[in-house]
Amino acid sequence: MAKVGISAAEFKILTQHFKAPKEGEHICWKDFVDYVDEVFTKKGLEKSVDIVLNDVRTSFVYDKREATSEERNIVADIVSRFQDVVRKHRLDAKSFF
Repeated sequence: MAKVGISAAEFKILTQHFKAPKEGEHICWKDFVDYVDEVFTKKGLEKSVDIVLNDVRTSFVYDKREATSEERNIVADIVSRFQDVVRKHRLDAKSFF
């Protein structure tokens, strides 16, 4: 639904991690959904208000190098142009993010 593209290798890793004990190519869908939901909230939070939440910032780096100043400038330019389009056309871009 979010239209987040993943590679075939990433898909294979996900299906292996959430493989159901059944024979065939089944996955534990509920476990997968619960895992994804943990990014946004903690399961059962409404029942226990004293649950300690983890730091929500991303803690993984996938072999990425630091961006160069040229790359940062390119990104800043893209963001600036995107902001101009959003303002000019009065788009509600925030709800998509």
